[in-house]
Amino acid sequence: KFKVRAVAGGRTSGFSEIVQVATLGRAAPAEPSDLEALEVAATRVVLGWRDNSDNEKAFVIWQKEGDGDWRVRRKVGANVTESALSVSPSTEYGFRIRGKNGRKLSGFSNVVTVTTPAA
Repeated sequence: KFKVRAVAGGRTSGFSEIVQVATLGRAAPAEPSDLEALEVAATRVVLGWRDNSDNEKAFVIWQKEGDGDWRVRRKVGANVTESALSVSPSTEYGFRIRGKNGRKLSGFSNVVTVTTPAA
């Protein structure tokens, strides 16, 4: 963000309005949204989401089991909006997704929680 003022002959103007400027380089991708479980079975969960970005290089799927810690479960390519994951029966899982573009990361999607049925 910048604001400027003129200086001439010992006189100084007031500041301009603040202007926000984007730097050159790759911007972080927009965060994916509308994450949902399209299929929940004893040993398989299929996730689907909305890709809101035009510059991601991959999506990173995060998973947690019950009240455990979040961990990266899988990376999928750009423009992919669905992924099937192997899971265990009778287990609660949380999933969330974020876009990745080099070192730049989007915010996280919504969290979807599922409990797999018994086998």
